[in-house]
Amino acid sequence: MSKSVSFLLICLMLVGCSDEQEVYKTHARLANAGSLDGPYGIIDVYATDTFGGRMGFGFGAVNGFPGASADVGGLGVPNFIAGHWVKEDPTTRRDSVYFRIASPIDSELAKKKIETLENYYENYSTRWGKMQFAVEGPRAMLYFSLGCFRNDDCTPRQNADPNGWVVRSPNGRGDVVLLFDGIGETSPSPYPKSRLDSRRIYYELAEYSGIDFSEVRDVDGQIVEDAVEMPVYSKVAWSEAINPEDDLKAWKYRYYKFEHSMDDPDAQEAKIQAYRQGAFDGYLKHTYMEFLLKGDSVKITYSASCFLPNTTCTVTEDPQKRWEYIPEIDRYGVVLFSGKADTSDKPFDGIPAPQ
Repeated sequence: MSKSVSFLLICLMLVGCSDEQEVYKTHARLANAGSLDGPYGIIDVYATDTFGGRMGFGFGAVNGFPGASADVGGLGVPNFIAGHWVKEDPTTRRDSVYFRIASPIDSELAKKKIETLENYYENYSTRWGKMQFAVEGPRAMLYFSLGCFRNDDCTPRQNADPNGWVVRSPNGRGDVVLLFDGIGETSPSPYPKSRLDSRRIYYELAEYSGIDFSEVRDVDGQIVEDAVEMPVYSKVAWSEAINPEDDLKAWKYRYYKFEHSMDDPDAQEAKIQAYRQGAFDGYLKHTYMEFLLKGDSVKITYSASCFLPNTTCTVTEDPQKRWEYIPEIDRYGVVLFSGKADTSDKPFDGIPAPQ
């Protein structure tokens, strides 16, 4: 066999293999987020697909099915779902119970269900379907629909659904297939590092100061990047120029370093939750985990901003001093640690000097 014939056979074999490879297909362009039992806030729920695509369902306040709708790009066959939602108290209209989920989706089964619905109707066809997310307490569901309603010809093909996967939607107004049905976690307070309690780390320093080194570890032992549940271990070094009036090249520095391990994280979390529930008469918005570093003084604090339409939030003082006014940030909050840093006139070993 000649070399040219052999090369041709190899090429044909490669083409045959590539034809068998799965090609990315968008099944849904639209997203819905709703509920089956009253008002909720859908905070930051999202689904991913087998090719890395992503579709979000964080539409805020929803009530009923299919709920809020948006064109949010595209999604193929889903393989994972995660996020947070919150139940509102119908009498107070305040958030009362919090939920979260992070779960794989059986993508092989989901693909079979999607393709069953896409080949279900005799005459009705549409280019894109909808992914519909719905909650009922801790229960989270993801449906796929082609939006075939009463005014359309929704006649099914003969033997189109031998497995009985195509069912009526929760509101009875169309056909859907259920791709995911799972139970999430429940909490009486927002989950740390969610959008409702972000707990992002900030460093507050004196003027002409800078961080030279920081390592903060969370309750799970991981090194913190931008948000933290509870800083159970902290090692921070910083430097402050002591002659800032001179030329920059002539600056001299004083160096500071502290290392702290939190003794009782659960007790600190209890103080945070008492503060969240009892300090303000309004809605808590952004939350902060701040390292206040001024000279050799060190404080680690938790605080939140408060919002009320057309007025200013008022603060209830705590006789147990679980929260207090913190002058460095001009807010009430919880002091998680207060102490002094080590001081030196030269850089500490293993910590680089400021550039």
